[in-house]
Amino acid sequence: MLLVLLLAIIWFATGKKRLSLLAFFALLTNGFMLVPDIAYTVVANLKPSDYGILYIISVSIIAYIKNKDCYKDRLYLPRYTIFLLSFLFVSYLVSVFLYHIPAFESLKYVRKYILLLAPFAFALYTTEEIEDTIKTLFKITVIQCVLYLLQPILDMQLLTGTYTEGQTSLFGIISIPRFYNIPLYLWFFIYYLCYKHDTSDKYRFFLVILMFLPVIVSMHRSHLIAYISVFILSAAIVHLRKSLPLVVILLVIAVPFSSMVSDKLARNESLTDIKGAFEIDYEDFSVGQDGEATFTFRVMHFYERMDRVLEKPITTLFGLGYMAEGSNYSNANFDFFIGLEDEETGDTYQFETADIAWSEMIVRLGFGGIIVYMLYYISLMLFFLKDKRAEYNRPAYCGMILLLVLSLTSIMIMTMSNMVLLLAVYEILKRKEKEQDASIAIK
Repeated sequence: MLLVLLLAIIWFATGKKRLSLLAFFALLTNGFMLVPDIAYTVVANLKPSDYGILYIISVSIIAYIKNKDCYKDRLYLPRYTIFLLSFLFVSYLVSVFLYHIPAFESLKYVRKYILLLAPFAFALYTTEEIEDTIKTLFKITVIQCVLYLLQPILDMQLLTGTYTEGQTSLFGIISIPRFYNIPLYLWFFIYYLCYKHDTSDKYRFFLVILMFLPVIVSMHRSHLIAYISVFILSAAIVHLRKSLPLVVILLVIAVPFSSMVSDKLARNESLTDIKGAFEIDYEDFSVGQDGEATFTFRVMHFYERMDRVLEKPITTLFGLGYMAEGSNYSNANFDFFIGLEDEETGDTYQFETADIAWSEMIVRLGFGGIIVYMLYYISLMLFFLKDKRAEYNRPAYCGMILLLVLSLTSIMIMTMSNMVLLLAVYEILKRKEKEQDASIAIK
């Protein structure tokens, strides 16, 4: 991927900005989920976010050398951006000087938040270039949906990510491999499709079904319910009558899944699961229960770490620090019982989990950081809610509500590549807002 980064920088410098911006998103998403992780580490031990950060820094330097006024009246940072980054910097200092976590080890975690400065890159592109990139990302997401649906049919992994070994029953009808690698930007583009003005209704309905099928085939009940609920909420907020056919289609294709939910409730498994979350001691909780008591696992995972955070005022405010999983510091200072098992060592993962974002938030950010991050996040979401008629506003606030709901079952809300996409939309809308204000002033 180092080659892609170099090409992206060269394309920017030579005026091929659309290709450059698309390459930026390719760097953030494992080559649109087609490039294995080894391609990022073969030259240097870097993550996708690192390549994204290097891109932002490189294009900003190039633009500034060409024109020192390149950011004048063109830079739009969401509210609380500086506040959030300042808090993270102070937390980094706390990790290094008070918790005595090695500086480089702390930097390895916190560096991903530098991607929140993506507006420094977006400011260097025209509105049309950013919009064209988003349209291309939409098309790529549709292709990813097709590839995802082919995976269980071919019993072959086509997109990067994880899947379970063996077969899982789908609606009690057929057993298929369960793949977790749903297209990364599906959470945004499924709603973007619903509100696209340049797509015919007939074509739109077909694509909605195509893009919603991966949510069903993934066999994740909470995701299925969340996607539909957020869309119904959006339809209730804006143009209910116009959105009703899409709501009906989503409900119809979800009917087979509803029987599974009702069976679960009939056997009181969900109720037992919730009750168990508040009755099991950390030491007695078995990781093996994750398969049967996922809600219990997630809640206990969070509460065990929150108990540790609340032990001291400093950790209550800033969290436990920016240590790395499996580092000498982590092994010497933490011994949480609840967590997935490392297949190689047999040890329990102390911090890494894809099951609940709040565990990462409480450990890394503390209650102070959670408040600051939510201020930033909700402020951005409220900005998108301001104008309910705009084509980009609706998918943005729908997607942000969805990520907030799914924070109980995933870490998508803490994935910075998701925030970068929202920041691209924010850039477009701020410019249109400025243009609208200017036209009103002229009148």
